[in-house]
Amino acid sequence: MKKLLAFAVFLATLVSCQTQTKAVVDGTVLPNHPRLLYTKADQSKVNKLLKTTPQLLKLQEALVAQADEIVAGDMLTSDNVNLSFSRSWVNRLFALGIAFRQTGENKYSDEIEESLNYLCSFENWHPEHYLDVAEMTTAVAVAYDWCYEVLSEETRQAVRDAIYNKAITLVLNEYKTGDEVGSWAKRETNWNVVCNTGMVLGALALAEYYPEEASTVVKNAEKYMPNCLKHFDPDGVCYEGPGYYEYTNIYLAMVLKALDDNFGNTGGVAELPGISKTAQYYVDCVSPSGRIFNFADSGGDKASTSPLFFYFSQKFNLPEVAWWYRGQLDKALANDKLPAWHFPLSLAWYDDTPFDNDAPKPRIKTFHNVNDILVLRGSKDNPKSIHVLAKGGDPDMAHQQADGGSFVIESEGERWLDELGCDSYDIPSFFTYAPNAPRWGYFRESSLSHNTISIDGKCQHSRGTAHFCEEDLDSETPGAVFEMTSLYPCTQSVTRRFTLTSDSSLLVTDQVEAKGKHDLCWIGATRADVAVKGPEAILSKNGKRFYLKILTPAGAKFTSEPAKPFTQYERSLEGITMIHCNIPFKEKAEIKVELKTQD
Repeated sequence: MKKLLAFAVFLATLVSCQTQTKAVVDGTVLPNHPRLLYTKADQSKVNKLLKTTPQLLKLQEALVAQADEIVAGDMLTSDNVNLSFSRSWVNRLFALGIAFRQTGENKYSDEIEESLNYLCSFENWHPEHYLDVAEMTTAVAVAYDWCYEVLSEETRQAVRDAIYNKAITLVLNEYKTGDEVGSWAKRETNWNVVCNTGMVLGALALAEYYPEEASTVVKNAEKYMPNCLKHFDPDGVCYEGPGYYEYTNIYLAMVLKALDDNFGNTGGVAELPGISKTAQYYVDCVSPSGRIFNFADSGGDKASTSPLFFYFSQKFNLPEVAWWYRGQLDKALANDKLPAWHFPLSLAWYDDTPFDNDAPKPRIKTFHNVNDILVLRGSKDNPKSIHVLAKGGDPDMAHQQADGGSFVIESEGERWLDELGCDSYDIPSFFTYAPNAPRWGYFRESSLSHNTISIDGKCQHSRGTAHFCEEDLDSETPGAVFEMTSLYPCTQSVTRRFTLTSDSSLLVTDQVEAKGKHDLCWIGATRADVAVKGPEAILSKNGKRFYLKILTPAGAKFTSEPAKPFTQYERSLEGITMIHCNIPFKEKAEIKVELKTQD
């Protein structure tokens, strides 16, 4: 191993015997290859840290072992390019590239060269779904850049032709002709950041051959990415949910890194409101057991293992984020299989900045955005403490569900009220957000599956919103109120208040005003076993218990039933129990529910 490290240090400082053509873009002389994501300066820093950082050494050994498996296995092939195929190649080429950069062994660069020639032989990279092009361009551009000095000129030319014809010419046309609503380069969703990043990486990889095109791509990316990133203002919340948080932000990290390394600035993108706060927001929302608030079209509740956190921790001086992600690395390295996709960049961007985690954490934090987010937590020194995450909402925004006012709650390492994640994207008319659209007739997307309220059994109105209207940050019993009236067109006023009444108890208060007679339903979804008795519900899981109790109105009671999909198209809901409290009312209603850990 000492010989391996010594050779890696030697390789990082080796002066190429081969003269590279200078890349000059808008008067800026770009660094020689490698210039993307893992520069020679980065590598020198990593190699120095390898001598004193056991975790980093273990990470390198795991990534080299992964690359060895790739070399020993069969080529990953497909009849055509699709998103899964492109993503797999990002991981394969990043892993092989890190192994080559760290060891200098030709078996990795040979595998990369063969792979590049194969990928460049495709007629196209599926421009009909441009994410596929963006991710394939990312994979090919980075591999070309990292192995530039050892690739044959024939392979280099094949890569240049492929990136230029299959990506750059297409995006140049898109910048000219695409409208700002539908264009994948200009829209307000994750597509914007992912596609522009892929194109920037491709353009910078070829900059010495196509400097004018590189300039155009960089300037347009810097111009249009704020269309999406404006929604991070002011506190860094990614409104599309944590699933798309990772997707958007790993590509944002890559484009910021590439721009900084090559131009010394990011064209103002890194300075946009909320960008510097987004990694800290994510970490603040992870529960003590490592779960996230998986709202919107998200998958499970497992926290991210993306190296984006190392980039943001260094860029914006966030030592807690670096400390947290090192904990994620420990978990990842304990598994037999490493995380996929961009994970190899965790070595390239490794951050060893220390952090003192013994300091007490605030009992309340609020984050403002399309989805306002509330965090309430008891003392970490109390084993019975609860951790609460609640949200506002704007259901007709991309990937949103009708979940205004929903929340999750955890204690003793168990999640007691759950988010159910998203359903299949292949469901008919799934991406329709207008009121009464088919999307709201699918259980997981409707408010009837969320830990919120419904009125008269109806789904929340998709043109409505829920947002903070009151925040109590300094009280011994901190909390916040969500204004939710516009989600319920039949009402004059709807509010939901969350109050942390002790380390181990939460009070949720819903107040509704409406003309005439209506039915208010309090809804909870859980994977725990449920026993209801009048105004009380006892949740049981793994030998632990959690209690729900209706404090007002008198006589109200809980019921429970298995969750059931609304249509034949939806995924199974096996293991999910819905808890309800129905309250008929005239003009005004109030329901208070206490949720607390077992005494």
